Amino acid sequence: MKKIMIIAGMLSLAFLASCGQKQAETTTQTSVDEAAQVAVSEEASVDTPALTAYNDDMLGQADNTILFFHAEWCGSCKTMEKNLLESGTPDNLEVLKIDFDTAAELRKKYGVTEKHTFVQVDADGNQLAKWQGSFTLEDLQEKLVSSEVSTTSSEEDTPEVAVEETEAETTVALAGSYEAYDAELVGKTTNTVLFFHAEWCGTCKGTEASLNASGVSDDLTVLQVNFDDAAELRKKYGVTTKHTFVQVDADGTEISKWQGSPDLADIESKLK
Repeated sequence: MKKIMIIAGMLSLAFLASCGQKQAETTTQTSVDEAAQVAVSEEASVDTPALTAYNDDMLGQADNTILFFHAEWCGSCKTMEKNLLESGTPDNLEVLKIDFDTAAELRKKYGVTEKHTFVQVDADGNQLAKWQGSFTLEDLQEKLVSSEVSTTSSEEDTPEVAVEETEAETTVALAGSYEAYDAELVGKTTNTVLFFHAEWCGTCKGTEASLNASGVSDDLTVLQVNFDDAAELRKKYGVTTKHTFVQVDADGTEISKWQGSPDLADIESKLK
């Protein structure tokens, strides 16, 4: 009898040990599975398909590519970024985020003077369109222009038709722009206004903020001229003080000149 009890006790201990081992294995496997899920979750959050850091190799990866000049200290940039991350982007659109503070070469290449600027480019990085202040995916999509000239296979089509369509497309890409002065941009839209601006000029900054917030109408190009550096242009147009506006024709000939416009509406009211 005593031997039977000892054997029964030993069997009980073996059974309990086996159960404990299985429970430990189950607990360990659960921990491993949970850790794997966390790792997958963290890995998924590293790269967001709605917004990717700029890289030359990313150009042309989608039908439409937009460069988003962004600054961490820019509240409106963060709002747009948040909206993009929440909405995502369709497969045919790639938004590449560029650090405004460190991308001096890209800013120069595309004439970007303000944060929260968007530049649509083709697969070779050539600018198709540029604008400021979009806050939603829908607005980005509305601003997109076609990178291809519409053509047909009809033998009746002539080269002149294709040229006219190309010129029209270029006008659309440049319409409604506010950017740094470039002689090649004069006359690209119906009206061109030179804005003699200085960084130390408070009223200049007020007008600039208004232009950035409201955008510029389709038939107007406003070109910012650095008052301190543009001695030749100041002499040419007789500009003696900052916050001066000069409307010019396609040849750069002065049409009218005035001072002190605080916003886009006032600038448009002065056009001849």
